[in-house]
Amino acid sequence: MKSMDEINEKLTELKEKEEGIINTTEPITNEISVILVGSQLQQAVIKAVMNKDESEIEKMVEKETKKLKKLNEDYAIASEKGDMENKRALHAAEWTCDIKLNTLQWILGNTLD
Repeated sequence: MKSMDEINEKLTELKEKEEGIINTTEPITNEISVILVGSQLQQAVIKAVMNKDESEIEKMVEKETKKLKKLNEDYAIASEKGDMENKRALHAAEWTCDIKLNTLQWILGNTLD
């Protein structure tokens, strides 16, 4: 599991990325908006779990993994039916779940930085 120093360093990095995007004079593209929201989501997940023990975080990983599997299955069904509205909603939910899962895995030390 990551140390508090590593977690705080990551939070600082994410906050600086967020501030850099917010304070830019350049127009914010959709791609930059997605990066901003992803960074904010990572920060929220880290703050929500940084004081939890490893077993609690592992349970959260299991829950998010199951949720992502279900979302992927639902997305495949929506694709087969050509249900574009549902596909868009499911894609957004998959993206959010994937960021949560990757962030939790990072905290546990199960991913590369």
